[in-house]
Amino acid sequence: MSGILEVGVDPKTHEVVINHPDLQPDANGCGHIVFSVSQALDLAMILMKKAAEAQTSRGLDPSDDDFEIKRIEVDFAIPVVMTPMIQRQLDEIVSRMARATETDEIVHWASGCGSKPIWNEPNEPTFDDSVYHIETCARQRYESERKS
Repeated sequence: MSGILEVGVDPKTHEVVINHPDLQPDANGCGHIVFSVSQALDLAMILMKKAAEAQTSRGLDPSDDDFEIKRIEVDFAIPVVMTPMIQRQLDEIVSRMARATETDEIVHWASGCGSKPIWNEPNEPTFDDSVYHIETCARQRYESERKS
């Protein structure tokens, strides 16, 4: 396809609309694809995953600006709203960061998310619902997972 891809929101239906001149034009001479909000969010996640795969497959080396971290902390000055879309985006970012550190020997993944557990006594956590917590796990690859 060639031409300019435009993305917008229909103010009447609140659907996401992609316009492209090479698609079958409607009565106004514009070709378009219409997505519900849920479909648009799912497509965005798929595009992010595929872009990350493409970047990884190109074998991009870390730039001079990259650095290693063990935690990300954000303290908001005032309470913010965690929408399902933002939660999915945060989870996907952490998952991508974890997968990017995998090797032939180590697998790394986002293993849990939700309210932050607080361990006051052994095996008796309470949960802080005002903190969104994501953690990762890593382990050696099983022999069956290793590339031959």
